[in-house]
Amino acid sequence: MNTLASLRFGRVLLHCLCLINDHKFAWHFQGILRELRPCAACCPARLTRNQTS
Repeated sequence: MNTLASLRFGRVLLHCLCLINDHKFAWHFQGILRELRPCAACCPARLTRNQTS
């Protein structure tokens, strides 16, 4: 468990597994989004037309 929790992908995976177990959809979905959101900052393909120069 500690190994999974130390990686971003692992935390997403843990949220998915816990969602199946306890059905707290909103809480786990927010956790998944929280882990995926920083990725958008490092991916230039996700920039909108207004942000490109």
